[in-house]
Order: sequence, then C-alpha cells, then structure tokens
Amino acid sequence: IRWYMLHGSTSVFVDEDNWYLLVHNTCDKLDDSDRCGIYETRPAICRTYSTDHCEFDSDACYDRAAPDLATAGSGDVLAGLSLGLLARGFAPEAAATTASWLHVECARALGPGLIAEDLPEALPGVLRRLESGA
Repeated sequence: IRWYMLHGSTSVFVDEDNWYLLVHNTCDKLDDSDRCGIYETRPAICRTYSTDHCEFDSDACYDRAAPDLATAGSGDVLAGLSLGLLARGFAPEAAATTASWLHVECARALGPGLIAEDLPEALPGVLRRLESGA
C-alpha cells in the first residue's frame, strides 16, 4: 500500500480474474532528471518492484470508473471496506484492491445521485452478482 501512496491517480481493477494497477502519473519522489530522489531510503516495494509485466502504451483506460464516488463520505466507506477485509484476514494489498473494486461496483450499481450512506446498502447485491458470475 505504501507504494500506491507514493503515487497519485492510481486505479486498481480486475479483468478476467486478474488484478491490475494503473498508475496514471509518475512517482512524486522523482527528481528533475526522472531518477528516484529517495533512492537510498526508498520503500522495500520499490526495491523489489519489477516492470516486467507492465504495459507501456499511452492508451491504457480503466473503463470501470465511477465519477459518482466524488461525494462526501465515500472515502470513509472505502476505508471501512478495507478495514473490514483486513479484519477478515485479507493481506493489506488484497484488502485495498478488493475494497476498491467493491467500492466502484457499488457506485456503478447505484448510479448518479448516490450518497455515501447508499454504498454499504448496495454491497449485498454486488456480492450476489459476483457469486453468480453475472
């Protein structure tokens, strides 16, 4: 999660049972020469991170966006989803990515006009659709 936090504008999504992370900009720790400005003290994830499976095309698009999540309190719901998954034994990264996906799917199920309090009520329906493969 710390690696994600060093980046703004990231998206996490699932496509055909595979989890993906899209980084829509560069790390905010890069210096003027595009080299790591905190190289000696960089997080462990940056030390072991590989770009072997990255897509480098500029046409990457996350088609599961939910602009309706730009509403007061929706981030609190996302935090609650993440913490609930952690409490159920999910690893931190899996909790964050799963919560993000569920958050977007709940918003997409509700559509325009949602308020944060609506999101948890949509969760059972999203989980039922996930179980049924719909």
